[in-house]
Amino acid sequence: MITKLASRINSATVLGNSAATVAQKSYRVAQQVEYLYLEAEIDVLLRQLQSLQSQKVSPFIVEN
Repeated sequence: MITKLASRINSATVLGNSAATVAQKSYRVAQQVEYLYLEAEIDVLLRQLQSLQSQKVSPFIVEN
């Protein structure tokens, strides 16, 4: 009986550790996805800013 109980506790511990590992990996993947999304959003905003800056500067450019 004690052996069965110890085996069940060991199995539950292994399953608990496995679930925690899966949760940590899922969390890391979610963080990476969010980082990539934010990186892309920053890229779009920087391009918009550059476009606005070039539109603002272009009337002052004198061509020879």
